[in-house]
Amino acid sequence: MSEQTNKSTQTLKTAPGWALLQLGFRPFFWLAAVAAVVLVAGWLYLWASGAVATPYGAPQWWHLHEMLFGFCIAVIAGFLLTAAGNWSGTDTASGGMLALLAAVWLLGRLLPWFAVLPRWLPAVIDVAFLPLLAGTLARALWASPQKSNRVFLALLLTMAASNVAFHLGVNTDLPLLAQRAGTLMLCLVILTVAWLSGRVLPFFTARAVPDSTPQSPPWLGRTATGLLLTWAALWPFLPRHWLTAAIALAAAVVHVLRLYRWHHPALWRIPILAVLHVAYGWLALGLGLSALAAAGLSAPGPAVHALTMGAIGGFTLGMMTRVSLGHSGRPVVAPAWMVVAFAAINLAALIRVFGSLALPAHYSLWIASSGALWVLGFALFLVLFTPVLFTPRADGQPG
Repeated sequence: MSEQTNKSTQTLKTAPGWALLQLGFRPFFWLAAVAAVVLVAGWLYLWASGAVATPYGAPQWWHLHEMLFGFCIAVIAGFLLTAAGNWSGTDTASGGMLALLAAVWLLGRLLPWFAVLPRWLPAVIDVAFLPLLAGTLARALWASPQKSNRVFLALLLTMAASNVAFHLGVNTDLPLLAQRAGTLMLCLVILTVAWLSGRVLPFFTARAVPDSTPQSPPWLGRTATGLLLTWAALWPFLPRHWLTAAIALAAAVVHVLRLYRWHHPALWRIPILAVLHVAYGWLALGLGLSALAAAGLSAPGPAVHALTMGAIGGFTLGMMTRVSLGHSGRPVVAPAWMVVAFAAINLAALIRVFGSLALPAHYSLWIASSGALWVLGFALFLVLFTPVLFTPRADGQPG
């Protein structure tokens, strides 16, 4: 992202004070990494202990909600609060406003565990975060020369509506509503990953591999987006339907073609770039597996985890690393231990998706081992990047 900053927009100012509150990526990437570790470790404990209740009822509801509306939203918030300023040359939240946003997000994670509170209070605070984030970003996104960036406002508000539906489903004993809201949110996050990948992967590849010529013809981008939007509209509501299967399969093929046209063999020598290409491959695979599930040829679990652990996990860890390095004034080269983290996330996805398909009798083993690898990947990010996120830029510049 930082490589795409137009020099004419590099007039951003940041508030003096604590480095952590200079730009949105700093607190939110750190919180996202903490959430990735704590939430999955907590899920593994709940799974192993046989717990039957969490603040959202059954443990799977808490796991679903917190990974999507907690972890994923923290990464998206950190990215947009940083990128929107670059896109428009307009300051985004810093200082006290950024601290308020982070506090609201954190309260949404913690308050549901306090049984003494009325049930509506944690839900209201959790639901409030996305509209608050959208309002904070509105000026910068609207001022961007690229009007397409305004779509992120609609995306954030649609995510907020999904969160409202999830809370209503859980609190009024309508599990189908909660399930559809969670699936819709997953689709919206995948849309975000696909849109951002279409913007940054060809650019990053062309910059990092001098003799590469990644191709992004507009027709292919429009087709990929159109099919993905159609899939997102169908999968939550018609999860077992031939039309959903057909659209998912077509989307998978088009996204494979898109990735092929971005590819160059030399990118595999650049881990911080390769991890993003692999994540996009997981996205295409997840769409293919969702086609099988919609056709009744597979359970939905492998598709869900190809999209979540593979596509979202790989893309977020890769972008968090890249943005944290670039916006802290450091070379955009993955440290050796982050290469281990990238490998751990992808191995986690491989085990979770294909272990359960090949040897379903060992399902508990696949959950435990993939979860442990996920925790390892994000724990390595925390160890390596906590000093980066909490201290001023290495080059002395603001941000």
